[in-house]
Amino acid sequence: MSAFPELAAVAGPGRIEPFLQPVARLSDGALVGFEALARWRRDDGGVEGAASFFPNGPWTDENAEIGRAVGAAAIEAFAAWRRPRAAHLSVNIIGRDLYDGAARRLADLAQARGIAPGELVLELTEHHALPDMPAAAAELAALRDRGVRIALDDFGTGHSSLAWLARLPVDALKIDRSFVSRITEPGVESLVIAAVLSLARALGLDVIAEGLETEAQRAELLARGCTLGQGGLFAMPLPAAEAFALF
Repeated sequence: MSAFPELAAVAGPGRIEPFLQPVARLSDGALVGFEALARWRRDDGGVEGAASFFPNGPWTDENAEIGRAVGAAAIEAFAAWRRPRAAHLSVNIIGRDLYDGAARRLADLAQARGIAPGELVLELTEHHALPDMPAAAAELAALRDRGVRIALDDFGTGHSSLAWLARLPVDALKIDRSFVSRITEPGVESLVIAAVLSLARALGLDVIAEGLETEAQRAELLARGCTLGQGGLFAMPLPAAEAFALF
């Protein structure tokens, strides 16, 4: 029997499950939260990333139901965890989730399970269109009024980064790993990160660096004023129980 019945209903029993990647303070490495990510559990016990079972990309409409089920399963696991201190859970959403009520239902589930306001973060990826920007902004504002925090994921890699930032109510930006991987090298990527951090400070937004792998990257990000990050330097995505044990 699947440990995640909501996922079994859309993906088959025992196949896809939520893994959690810790998010850490760059200053001391202390964990502050987790991001929920979909993983495929093979018959031989091995684990595959989303690219292996989302052939058209993880956030296409065809895969939306799986993404939502992963988010719901992660919320259930997070709610059942006895946290020793405050923590947050980030769940990925796409534009469609703002229009059909799916994002609201994730917030409803978190509230019903006793997750405190501010502990749930919804990460909106730039790789999915927002055809009705005013409606999306209104839905995000309503979610924030309930205490849900909003982050723009993969910031800088989409076609509308600055337009979204100007028109959507958000709390945080996540710098894509494609920029973080080259922050210690002279070039455009390093300049982009400096610009994003400067913009975030001016707007009062948190910034999370993704794909952090080396101490040199951490030192450079800290020197530039970035305070949070996730990546192999701290921990790879893990089953929920293993991730919680690190906290």
